[in-house]
Amino acid sequence: MITEPAGLPAPHGQAGQYLAAIAAALAARGITTRLTCLAGTSFLTAFSPVGGPDAATVTIHPDPWAAPPLVLNGTCIWDPAPGTAPQAVAATAASILQAAARPARPSAPVGAVLLAGFLDRHPGWSAFWDKAYGVWRAAEDDPGSAWYTETPDPAAVISYITACTGTAARRPG
Repeated sequence: MITEPAGLPAPHGQAGQYLAAIAAALAARGITTRLTCLAGTSFLTAFSPVGGPDAATVTIHPDPWAAPPLVLNGTCIWDPAPGTAPQAVAATAASILQAAARPARPSAPVGAVLLAGFLDRHPGWSAFWDKAYGVWRAAEDDPGSAWYTETPDPAAVISYITACTGTAARRPG
């Protein structure tokens, strides 16, 4: 973590402490950050660990108009290399948007208990929590089956399996 430019006051208060903790976590992942305080507002800027024409920058700062609790705003700036295919730009943008939409506190522990009890009564199905994407993935154990679902909601997995089990005669092709 670096603090620049020199001479600016260090970030302070709840927002400054929170952003400093984010900066430390990013530094542990090898990502360079800059923590600054401008006009009394703390800003954290994180830089892409890979330089070059596809480098990205993320800025995080508290929302100045939000009432407590602390609300953060984040901005991602990414300049695709000249000649980058539109499909590649769209795929990158979609990945960023999907990552930002993930729940901050996934329901895996609560969902695990709920699904374990349900799957005990449905031995032909398996489910697991994919923490990288913040979703439950479930599929019928039959290798010829096309029944598969992914969702962050464990109740939706149960509904899907229940619906598929009730339509066993209409197997997907």
